[in-house]
Amino acid sequence: MLGFVRQLLRKTKNFYQNFNLFPSIPPSINPFDLRIQRISTRLFILCLLLSTTTIIVYISLVKITNTVNVNKPTVKEYLRLHSTHSETLICPCTTISIDYKAFLHAEHTLHQVCTSIYVTKDWINYLALSFDDEPYDPPDFRWTGTNIFQTLSTFCALANRTIFDVPLSYDDCDCGYSDECRMQLGIYSYPNLTTLFSIAGFYTGCFVMESLLQSTLECFYNQTCVNELRSYLTSNTSLTVTALDSSLPSRFFENSTIQKLVDELMVEQWNLSITFENYYSACQPIKCTYSYTGKHDIIYI
Repeated sequence: MLGFVRQLLRKTKNFYQNFNLFPSIPPSINPFDLRIQRISTRLFILCLLLSTTTIIVYISLVKITNTVNVNKPTVKEYLRLHSTHSETLICPCTTISIDYKAFLHAEHTLHQVCTSIYVTKDWINYLALSFDDEPYDPPDFRWTGTNIFQTLSTFCALANRTIFDVPLSYDDCDCGYSDECRMQLGIYSYPNLTTLFSIAGFYTGCFVMESLLQSTLECFYNQTCVNELRSYLTSNTSLTVTALDSSLPSRFFENSTIQKLVDELMVEQWNLSITFENYYSACQPIKCTYSYTGKHDIIYI
């Protein structure tokens, strides 16, 4: 066995010593020519090994961008891909436009006046029944109160639906030139039009809507003001009327104008509930594509 190994080593050594990739044609027997050919062979093999090694090292170190396609991914697959490749992940929807109602549920809380007694038929009828045959003027609350609160009730109803689907002169302001003329609403004695009680923040003007938009609900946050106002109303109807609750959290102020409330659709707070699964179901992406930076695998090298 030992002799076989020695013989194999000797043959291997002899092979490498005589290995020649550049033999002359016809083959030369000149020792010098053979030596040059063998040296050339060894230099060629050395250069080949060095260049191959350099290329392998370069390919193994260089970074490449790989693009991966995932056909018809499920929600779970999408969430997994998003957690690992959020920066490059692209999942175009098959549906160009998606209705918000498919995945968005919005709840809203209106200003408390829209759920108070002041926009109910009971209060409006109470005001209407307080109107007698006396010749009240427009600045008198008993003359305009019914219309004002009917309009306020309409504003509240309109805000809810929107979310779901002859000129006079007042003081020195002429309604012929401006529809923003206004005068303090109150209770007046006749015929001298003496002010008995002024309703803080409430105005009358050229048009019910314009004057209401300029008004505030200050008086109706104050139980004393509400009680005093009721004392001048002669309705025979029994009605419990309480002031608005100033302790309730609100993004509006007590002296915020009705215009401000209407501009915000009377909404105190939005509560949005988004269901991602419903959105994804409506989106129905055919495929997701993402890319990542890596190195060539061993098989490629």
